[in-house]
Amino acid sequence: MIDLDILRQSLPFVRFDGYWALADLTGIPDFLSQIAPLARSLSSKAGPGAKLPRLKRWVRVTFIAYILITLPVLAFLLWIMVTRMPALLSVIVGSLLSQIAVVPRVLGEGSVVSSVFAVVQVFVLGLEALGITYLFVSLGRTLVAVARGQATQRGRVIAAMIVVVVGIAVAYAWIPNLPIGQGAAPAGAQTFEVTERSHVRTPVEYAQTPAVGGAHSPVVQNCGFYTRAVAEENAVHSLEHGAVWIAYQTDLPDEDLDTLRELARRESYLLASPVDDLPAPIVASAWEQQLRLNVATDGRLIEFVEAFAAQGQAPEAGGPCTGGAGNPEP
Repeated sequence: MIDLDILRQSLPFVRFDGYWALADLTGIPDFLSQIAPLARSLSSKAGPGAKLPRLKRWVRVTFIAYILITLPVLAFLLWIMVTRMPALLSVIVGSLLSQIAVVPRVLGEGSVVSSVFAVVQVFVLGLEALGITYLFVSLGRTLVAVARGQATQRGRVIAAMIVVVVGIAVAYAWIPNLPIGQGAAPAGAQTFEVTERSHVRTPVEYAQTPAVGGAHSPVVQNCGFYTRAVAEENAVHSLEHGAVWIAYQTDLPDEDLDTLRELARRESYLLASPVDDLPAPIVASAWEQQLRLNVATDGRLIEFVEAFAAQGQAPEAGGPCTGGAGNPEP
C-alpha cells in the first residue's frame, strides 16, 4: 500500500508531489493555472490577458507536452466520473434509504451503539450524495461561466456550442442509466412488490421461484454463465445491482443453452444458472420483475434484458456484478 501511495503521489496530472517536482524542475510555478497565459504567448492573435515570459526551449516543449498529455487524461477521467454519476448516486441513495429504514428498528431495540452507528451511516451517505451533486452543479456552472466570459461574440458562440455538445453527450450517457431510459417490459412479464433488501448470512425463503428480490447475502454472485446452481441469496444481491438472472431447467436442450451462454457473454449484467423446480423451462428475473419462457430464442428474452439489465428499477443499479462469489464460464 505504501508503494502504491508513493506511485500515486508521483503522478504529475494533479497537484501531488510529482506535479510540484515538475514545476520546480521547469521553473513554472503552477502548470494548470498557466495554460491560458501559455496559449496567449504562443498565439500572435491572442486577446488581452497575462502571457508567460519567454521560456527556454526545453521548458516550453515540456510544458506543451504536459498539456497535450494531461488535458486528455483529465478529460477522460472527468467523463468517466460524470457518466457514472447516475449509477453511483443510485447506489448511494439506495444505501441511504436502506439505512434510514434501519434507524427506527435499532432505536426500538434500545441498542445505543447500533443506533449511533446507523445514524452516522445515514449522515455519511447523505454527505456523499450532497457532495457529488454539488460537484456536478459546480462543473455545470463553471462551463456556463466560461461561455459567458468570452471577450468576443464569436468566442461566446463557440463556447456555447461546446457547452451544448457536452450537455448532449452527458444526456446520451445518462439516459440508459435512468428510469426514463428503460425499454418497455415485454408481454407476459410479471411485476412483484419487494419491501425487504437487508443483508443476511442465513438462508432465505423467497416468495417467487426464482427470487425477484428480498433479503440477500452481503456478497454478490458474479455475473456470467453457470452450469451449476448458485446460491439464491447471492443471486438476489446481483439483482439489487441491476443484473438479470436467467434461470433454466437442468434438462434444457443444448441449442437453448448455447443461446443463453452467448447472451451471458455479451451482457455484463446477466447471470444464467440452472435452478430446480422452475415453473417454466426458462425464467428471466430482475428486481421485482419476472418473465417465463419456453425457449431461449423467444424474442421477449432480449426485450426483458434490454428493459431491465443495469436499469433504474433496481435499488442499486450499476453496482458491481463482479468481485463476489462464483466462477462463471469464461
